[in-house]
Amino acid sequence: MNTQRLPATLLVLGAACIASPATADLNSELQVPPLAPEQRTLDDIHLWNGQVIIETVGDGARFNVVSLETGSVTPLKCPGGARVFDLTESASGSFALCKGSLGLRLFSVDEDRWSKMGLPKRFAENKWHRICASSSTIFLLGKRTIYFRSVERGPWSKVRFIPANEEFRKTFPFAQHLLATEDALYLGWDWGEWGGGLQKIRIVDHDGGKDFETVGTLTGEPVRGIVAKPDGTVWVATGLAHLSGREAGLLQDDDSGTTELISQSNYRGSSGSFSLPGDTDISGLALGPRGFPYVAATALGVFEVSNSGLAEVLRADLRIRYTLRELGSTIGVGSSPQGMVVPDEGTIVLATRSTGVLVFRRQIDGFDVRQILVPGDNP
Repeated sequence: MNTQRLPATLLVLGAACIASPATADLNSELQVPPLAPEQRTLDDIHLWNGQVIIETVGDGARFNVVSLETGSVTPLKCPGGARVFDLTESASGSFALCKGSLGLRLFSVDEDRWSKMGLPKRFAENKWHRICASSSTIFLLGKRTIYFRSVERGPWSKVRFIPANEEFRKTFPFAQHLLATEDALYLGWDWGEWGGGLQKIRIVDHDGGKDFETVGTLTGEPVRGIVAKPDGTVWVATGLAHLSGREAGLLQDDDSGTTELISQSNYRGSSGSFSLPGDTDISGLALGPRGFPYVAATALGVFEVSNSGLAEVLRADLRIRYTLRELGSTIGVGSSPQGMVVPDEGTIVLATRSTGVLVFRRQIDGFDVRQILVPGDNP
């Protein structure tokens, strides 16, 4: 586990495009060695039940706990050793769907205490479902059905639901990013260079039940993260999609509609209140310690987006380049962040595609950066 020091930077920026000075090169700072092909591929990162959880692709445990102190990576297990199928965190607590020899089970989790919650009657346990929760309601999203109930108690209800368009219907409910508020569900898809999309579903109380209605969609934009500020404003980060000419951006959604705040000017010209330079991608979105969004700009670093503009929190090129020796040849490969969390005021954690987890911790004269690799033989 490598540990290096990066210089501290904090620069408040106005509405003009950022003229970024030279950024730290993590390859030289970390002295990244050639990596073996058995490194796990990381897909996302979460804060859940007071822990940092990475989501991986391929064989082995899908969700793993990362210790920022020791660098250990261990599979997240449900009671009885079952694997976590899906998880979510909200103001109402932490929840997990588990799947093992006893079938699909739903738990409310508080530190080491796992409390079983009942599933809906005639629930199709052999089907894929996603889970998300607001401060009052827990949701199970199926292919054509949304189940919901109070977080505290009560029976499950269900409604039939048809996604907004054909592309969303093919992949619902497998959106990479989900967020539930008191009056809406947000689903974000990320198909990389092929684009993606966003669907907002309004939740309306009606005759003792709830109606679900699509009230907004954004097609073609790969969604990289969705967060809600303490005031209820929802922020959505979108990334680059060169094949469709899409530029990275940051959107906010509130009662007044959706407004683009950050937009790159490489393809379509500058728009929105603030702009990032060049064709740097946006590869992560998280809520910062002051209640404002943190944005990971792949080639520049991490920025806080406040009411007064952009504040540069960390200056670094977050793309790690490494060599992969396989089949008798050596090739150069790039690995970019796949998500970001901010566990506390002085810590930023990034999950990279193929080069593990990067942990940045603020010191008096800069940031310490550590790299935690994720072995490919996780059980």
